[in-house]
Amino acid sequence: RIHMAYAAISLLVLGCDFAVLPFVFAWDMTLSGWLRVFSAVTPCFWTIDIMVNFCTGIYRCGDLIMDWKTVAQVYSSTWFLPDLAVVLCDWASMLVDLKSSSVKMLRFAKLG
Repeated sequence: RIHMAYAAISLLVLGCDFAVLPFVFAWDMTLSGWLRVFSAVTPCFWTIDIMVNFCTGIYRCGDLIMDWKTVAQVYSSTWFLPDLAVVLCDWASMLVDLKSSSVKMLRFAKLG
């Protein structure tokens, strides 16, 4: 149940990213109010998501594998680098406060 709730929250955050980022980028919106909160919360959420993925079991040949070491090795060799690149783009855009259009593109690149 917890994993299903977490997956639903992940889909909600991803859907918001898909809706909000193009809007902010296209109309050169300033980040204030709820946009400021959203732009701060999403990198935190996706950073936590990376940690959660290291602890989430995997299926191999129909068997559920919950061994932390095996799960970490599989995640590290599959989705870890793309996930890390996306999160680093988010944090880089936060650190420079999304003032330049090239940095906004870093944030927008995660949608691709």
